Amino acid sequence: MFAERRKEQRAECFSSGELLFGEAACTPCLVWNMSEAGALIEVEPPSSPPDAFDLVVHADGLVRSCLVVRRTGQRLGVAFTI
Repeated sequence: MFAERRKEQRAECFSSGELLFGEAACTPCLVWNMSEAGALIEVEPPSSPPDAFDLVVHADGLVRSCLVVRRTGQRLGVAFTI
């Protein structure tokens, strides 16, 4: 089994959201889980977002700057940078 390396436990979120990057580029996403430090999100193919973007979570209007730390298929593990 793999050891948990996260400093904070993530809570299930299952909310829609958007990735914002560039001038007006946005990509819809699904936020699977989230903590104060990061989140697991999923984008639909053929999306391939950049390594840094802003995440908007529709359920609460939260906007966080993100850095991709892991890519597995269409799922992205991100760390919040602010």
